[in-house]
Amino acid sequence: MTLTREELTRIKVMEFVKQGSMSRKEAAETPGLTKRQVRRIFAKYTKEGETGVIHAGKGRKSERALSEELKAEVAHLHSEKYNDTNFTHFSELLSEHENIKLSASSVRRILKAAGKESKRTIKRRPKKHKPRERRTQEGML
Repeated sequence: MTLTREELTRIKVMEFVKQGSMSRKEAAETPGLTKRQVRRIFAKYTKEGETGVIHAGKGRKSERALSEELKAEVAHLHSEKYNDTNFTHFSELLSEHENIKLSASSVRRILKAAGKESKRTIKRRPKKHKPRERRTQEGML
């Protein structure tokens, strides 16, 4: 696991406090640290070492993250049953027919990661006037 610059700074500061070359009050004056943080981090640092400075949730997957099975099922349903729909309409069809409630942005993110493109096409009117080409010198028309 790689450490961030902030974590490396905190480890150095805690080491200085442990050696006695810096007080806790001086440590709290470093950017991004308060007195309470120094007290809490120093207690963890003396107890656990350098791993006590690192955030406990670092490298872990969020509990709110969608499961890989659900992502695979959504991608499969889009390619098999609902291939002719755009992403927003597909998310509505999922909630109505398949009882899978996902936001349109989540569906878009899942399908884009699977390499699929939306069927949505924007039809614009052709421009009435073509833009004029730039002239070679300023002031020419």
